Amino acid sequence: MERQPALDLFDAFGTREKTLHDNLGGHAGTPWFEVDDAARFFARHLKWGRALRQAERDAAREQADAQCERAAAADQRAHAAEAGQQSSARGVLGVLL
Repeated sequence: MERQPALDLFDAFGTREKTLHDNLGGHAGTPWFEVDDAARFFARHLKWGRALRQAERDAAREQADAQCERAAAADQRAHAAEAGQQSSARGVLGVLL
């Protein structure tokens, strides 16, 4: 892309949050970190970016819910095992007494 059209495109963005990064060469010469930065910018400012962020939040919420369920199940197993041990101990004491 020629320099002036790139500057015009930069000026056309209607946000105050913008940064111009200039890399020599064509698209093949663009460093990956620049591509990632551009993707994050568009994700924040375009409609599909909102949908993507919502999907990420939903996935994180589902992951947290699943983790809580696993922890609750582990607690129930631990309490059941503890109750079983106490019951066994009472049985042994009852036989000894």
